[in-house]
Amino acid sequence: MNAENKEIALILTGTLPDISGNFDDCKAFYEGELKRYAVVVDPEALPAAKADLAKLRAEVKRLDTIRIAEAKRLKQPIIEMEGKVKELTGLIQQTADKIAVQVKACEETTLARCRALMLALLGEEYTRLEVRSEYQTGAGMIGSLSGLSCLTGKGNLTKSATENIQGLAQKGRAAQDRTDGRLDRLEAACLKAGLAAPLQLTHVERFLQETDEVYTAQLDRLIKIEVERQEASRKAVQAEEERKARAVVEEEARIARARAAEEARVTKERAEREARETLAAAQKSQETARHEAETSAPVFSPPATPPASTRPAAAQPTRHHCSPPVYQIGKATVAVNCRFTVHATRPVDLEKIQRWFQKKFLEANIADPCSFDLVVVPDEAGE
Repeated sequence: MNAENKEIALILTGTLPDISGNFDDCKAFYEGELKRYAVVVDPEALPAAKADLAKLRAEVKRLDTIRIAEAKRLKQPIIEMEGKVKELTGLIQQTADKIAVQVKACEETTLARCRALMLALLGEEYTRLEVRSEYQTGAGMIGSLSGLSCLTGKGNLTKSATENIQGLAQKGRAAQDRTDGRLDRLEAACLKAGLAAPLQLTHVERFLQETDEVYTAQLDRLIKIEVERQEASRKAVQAEEERKARAVVEEEARIARARAAEEARVTKERAEREARETLAAAQKSQETARHEAETSAPVFSPPATPPASTRPAAAQPTRHHCSPPVYQIGKATVAVNCRFTVHATRPVDLEKIQRWFQKKFLEANIADPCSFDLVVVPDEAGE
């Protein structure tokens, strides 16, 4: 202990214990006595061997008990001396602990001031170098750079501490410049590779701060992927456009077919309408002719049986009319008007004449419907 050039030395005096005994006699005794226990144990000698084993273990325990008791007796002065010395060290340690608390508080205060000065200087350097906030990452390094030796006697940062802080700010500015340069060259690299739209910051930010070698490799891989994706997208768009073009052509063809079908339908309806109008006109003309025929001459009906005294009259020529048959040729309606002049020598069977005409019409491929209206009229000459 040294306080104001005063000290005291702890002086301990004592005599080492002189421990003596009949160790040699005991050793000679045991060496001779133990020879008789060198036997081979077999089933017959097993009980005797167990008894000898118990005697030997009991002798070992007896000697250990003597050793432990004697050692404790001889150690008692040492134990008393250790207690007295520990009492002295306890008095000293109490004072040391009080000083340690104050030293720790002073160091913590000094380190806190050091960190505060470093943070303030770092902020000033970031501002001076115009480092953006995303690159102001040096604050996390303040803890490892701060120390009691970073302050001068007047409580200011030392020159080396100041240079360390300035280095942190310069690293941030270097990272910012490197990133800005990479982003400036990113668009040119993408366009050169054939990308229609250049990559953005979000595409490369996960490896933007890597070394040049790693950044270049990652960027090349990403551009290759984007070029392949763009080509696949272009082919998909082209296929879709071709599909739409085919659909337009098919739709135009369908519309053309529908228009042609509609024109054909209109033409057909017009032709059918004109045919109906023609038929109606023909029927009207037929009706008019029939009416004129019926009103221009009386209907003649021959007598059933001439009188016996009267000479049969000469056969009178008769004229009859057949109403025009109406039939279809293809898709056109045709009206046929027939007029015949015949001479009959006996009464006329109009039903037979009608059947005969129908047969002839069928032979001429003129099918039903066909109507007849036979009228027998006298000859205009009166013969």
